[in-house]
Amino acid sequence: MTFSLGLFSHYPITASVSMLLLMIGLMISCYFAKQRLKHKRIRLAGVLVVNTVAALMVVGLAFDIHIISNQASVTYLVTKGTTPQQLNKIDREQSVFVLREAVKSIDDHNILDVATLLDVPSQLLSHQPRFDNLHVLGDGLSLTQWQDLQLLMDEAFANISVTFTPSKPAVGLVNMQWSKESVVGQFIEVQGQLQGTGDPAADTIYQLSLLDPVGEIVDTIRLKAAERFTLSFPAKITGQWVYRLQLYKSGDTTLLADEPIAFSVTQPAPVKILIKQSAPSFETRQLKNWAAALGSQIRVLTQISQNKDIQQNINLNTETLPHITPVFSKQTLAYFDWLLIDGRALLSLPVKQMHALQTAIKNGLGVYIVADNELVNAWPVASLNWLLDIHIQPLDVANYSAIPNWPHSNIEQAIPLVKATITSAESSYLVQNNEARILVSRSKIGLGQVAVSLINATYGWQTSGLTEQYSHYWQNVIYSLARPKQPPYWLNTQSDTLLLVNQAVQRCLLGGSASGIATHNQNTQPTILTEDFLPTEQQCLTIWPANEGWHKLAWWKNRGLANSQHDQSSLINTWLYAHAEEDWPVWQQTQKQHASQNMAKQHNPKQFNKQSVKSLDKDWFWGLLVVSMSMLWLERKLF
Repeated sequence: MTFSLGLFSHYPITASVSMLLLMIGLMISCYFAKQRLKHKRIRLAGVLVVNTVAALMVVGLAFDIHIISNQASVTYLVTKGTTPQQLNKIDREQSVFVLREAVKSIDDHNILDVATLLDVPSQLLSHQPRFDNLHVLGDGLSLTQWQDLQLLMDEAFANISVTFTPSKPAVGLVNMQWSKESVVGQFIEVQGQLQGTGDPAADTIYQLSLLDPVGEIVDTIRLKAAERFTLSFPAKITGQWVYRLQLYKSGDTTLLADEPIAFSVTQPAPVKILIKQSAPSFETRQLKNWAAALGSQIRVLTQISQNKDIQQNINLNTETLPHITPVFSKQTLAYFDWLLIDGRALLSLPVKQMHALQTAIKNGLGVYIVADNELVNAWPVASLNWLLDIHIQPLDVANYSAIPNWPHSNIEQAIPLVKATITSAESSYLVQNNEARILVSRSKIGLGQVAVSLINATYGWQTSGLTEQYSHYWQNVIYSLARPKQPPYWLNTQSDTLLLVNQAVQRCLLGGSASGIATHNQNTQPTILTEDFLPTEQQCLTIWPANEGWHKLAWWKNRGLANSQHDQSSLINTWLYAHAEEDWPVWQQTQKQHASQNMAKQHNPKQFNKQSVKSLDKDWFWGLLVVSMSMLWLERKLF
């Protein structure tokens, strides 16, 4: 508590004289009262006390009295999910800001009388450019919102203290992952976790169902809180699809969550296939017909003598044929993406062709070797020293069969196999049997991959009606081994990304030319992509989807705007889905809390004190002065 001269601050002599006169008056008044009441000590004591109080009240009214206190300076930011208990702990003398999205969840509307509403967290800097302590309550801020604050505050952001008081976790789906882009025939896996309320005593069983766009249930599982789950289904038709995940308590019809699973499905890019066989077979004939129906360019080389092959070309145009002769040269192997070759044909390759094959594999060619008795009995082969990470051992049995297993396979009957076993030093494989023995190995050599297969009769699935499983097997094998997709192409969206409307999203193209043009179907103006800072072969653009739903991006080489609008064949398209702000609320809550907790750890709480100066309320001085003067008047009149 401090004092100032108040009205007399500019006239100190006058203040000193006034104080002296007041003291003299008090002493004279007390002297006469003592003379008058010298035989009445109780009344005398009362008069002296009241007289002194009246004099002190005059002094208090004449001078300014300030109360100075030091208290922590805190800026409160109320976000969605803040509880009434958290609101009650806010010091309302401090700066309080409330995000507009949090207003609906606030029961105590009195806080809005002292708070400032914000549309986005970065608006806080418009009202309070500098602050030392930021206390965030509720769900918190997303990583993007924290980055915006850091960008706007620059170096000052490193000096602030952040405290985060999280909201109570809600029941829902979190940590979700699924492929946003797929091709026909691939399986889409939806992975995630069920978040509970955090009550360890709760043992509730929940039911999670995946529904297709027409409302048919694709898959259903039962699980408890904190359990992870995986649902899968095949992508059968091209287009942009939105499935739904619905969560119920088991035995209850109350819907706890209904969230969208959006993904885009395209036709697989045709693979250029080379088949070299020592003799015609049902296996290669069925594979050739299946791949040709999908638009693949195919060349089949069937050996008829030691140095001569019969050649069959499918879907290869006349312009390409001159560039892929001779039939098994470095140039030809560089053109194709995937090679199927049986063991006998592999062993009969001349040294020059074997070297060409090894070079092609190191440069990215995928090779699928169908093992046979000749290859098994000859193993290890000196000319295949680049494939020594596997070992093939013949089996002395009359018959050998097994049920093959690969991701999402649904084969229930055994299939005949080459009588051998394959072991891999790195335990890498594409297909196993039920006893976890390798049926199709997988070896990485340079940029390419090589598989050795004991399976040589998949045509039986095709002829017995298991067309879908046959197609899935060969899609899995071919696209696991084939040469990587050639640029330019759009990079896939990360599987754990949640894109919301009005949120920045970056999409990148690999291998595009610097003069390429990109368009957004909800923006009439074309956009030029810019090179990414680190991977210079990537070119990126950023958009802010304003509407919920599907958004299409297209890119083409810039040959002039007038011509490019008609050159549909050169367009490279990609789709992205913008979720509504109300979608995935529990997942959003978890992401925001995680980002805010990390920020609070990086910015440890510090004590920044603020000096508060407040003038003392003088109503009591006036009241006591009136009461004391009245008592002195009554004492003289009545007694």
